[in-house]
Amino acid sequence: MVYIKRHKRDQLVMFPACMDDYVTEDNIVRFIDEYIDSLDLKELEFKRPKPDNLGAPSYDPADMLKLYIYGYLNNIRSSRTLERETHRNVELMWLLSGLTPDFKTIADFRKDNLKAFQNLFNKFLDFCQKTNLLANKFVAIDGSHFKAVNAPDKYYTKNKVEKRLKELEKLTNEYIKELDEIDELENKTTNTPTKEELTRQLEDLKREELKLSKIKEDIELSGKDQLCTTDRDCCVMKKGVGLNVQIAVDDEHKLIVTYDVTDDPTDYNQLFNMATKAAEALNIDENEKLEVVADKGYYNHAKIKECIDNQIVPYVCEPLKTGGRGNDKNFSKSKFSYDKENDCYVCPVGSKLELFEEKKDKRGAKCKSYICTNPETCPVKGKCTTSKTARTITRWEHEDLLDDMKEKMRKNKEKVKKRKSIVEHPFGTIKRAMNHGYFLMKGKAKTMAEFAIISTVYNMKRANNIIGTEKLITAIG
Repeated sequence: MVYIKRHKRDQLVMFPACMDDYVTEDNIVRFIDEYIDSLDLKELEFKRPKPDNLGAPSYDPADMLKLYIYGYLNNIRSSRTLERETHRNVELMWLLSGLTPDFKTIADFRKDNLKAFQNLFNKFLDFCQKTNLLANKFVAIDGSHFKAVNAPDKYYTKNKVEKRLKELEKLTNEYIKELDEIDELENKTTNTPTKEELTRQLEDLKREELKLSKIKEDIELSGKDQLCTTDRDCCVMKKGVGLNVQIAVDDEHKLIVTYDVTDDPTDYNQLFNMATKAAEALNIDENEKLEVVADKGYYNHAKIKECIDNQIVPYVCEPLKTGGRGNDKNFSKSKFSYDKENDCYVCPVGSKLELFEEKKDKRGAKCKSYICTNPETCPVKGKCTTSKTARTITRWEHEDLLDDMKEKMRKNKEKVKKRKSIVEHPFGTIKRAMNHGYFLMKGKAKTMAEFAIISTVYNMKRANNIIGTEKLITAIG
């Protein structure tokens, strides 16, 4: 069988006459080169890399920025790997014109330009608006868990620390007792630990006790119920130790409009924060309204009201709340209709729930409670509630706003259905295709900067897929 023949390794080959011939015209590195050269890096607050101790001049911030943008675009994130690639990657050789900075210079550039990378994200967003890639006023919001630089065994809760301190106290007392009886024990058996070994073990216990006491104190001072010792800005979530990354994504081209990195393991308090940041990023004026869609994890009465009060139209699904056995959906609160004129609720089988109490809920919000008027004769009481008395429903004082939102959602079902296809697209690309589902840096400021780089390169990649390299370069003009 005949195969294509390989070249001999010692055979002389005629390479292209210049390095530019190695990079095709539609290669995105050409856009990276043109775009970075068009920026005023001083305005974006990029600092010059520090020169080495030998007195050599520093590298141009533009070249270092090109290196990082290319690296994150191609899943080359560590400074040592980036240094290695500058010696063997033809695209990087072309992009940097043969420059080969060392890993320390590369790492320091990222560390010293945390705010500048966030400014770069905003700058590229402006570029996307000028090229009509961000014409829509409808965004989807979601959060996702990203792994932090913190091992699972390097986090502590108050209960965990207190339990371990009690164990240490018990062990310490046992070692002290053994030390008091050491002479007698040594005479009876040869397997008994020596006095020196017991003393050393006792010292280890005291060191651990001192460390845990300091951690317990830090937990109490932080006002939280947990502490991660490697990265104190992360927290324990369902999928392990990490951070909750929030993004708002444009409906039209699935570009990331804004982002945030938080140690809050849930999305419950993030709706208004992300909606206002998105409105600011899209330059929504007083005469326009931004529409925002989010999943049921964002269903927070107070935050929804804040959005409405600030000219933002939210579409947030309500979590299913049932009062019956087996989570019977036919008797969830959404199946009960509110009669505004008579100030009562009507259940799915026609029974009334009348007002019997006005109170404040656990968050301090004013609300009313309504109770079924005929629980004894109700044929479906066993399905409707597990209460021995009657089914009750609580109504928030501003629940009219929630009812209006539900009515808008009923009339705009297509917008609610589009949520997954809008906001989960970037997370899927970032985590799977780009392999950026974890952070390399520690602390709120550094992780914010790192996700700014990730978001910028995602938007660049997305823009390049939509209109192509040549049109992007032309738009820089």
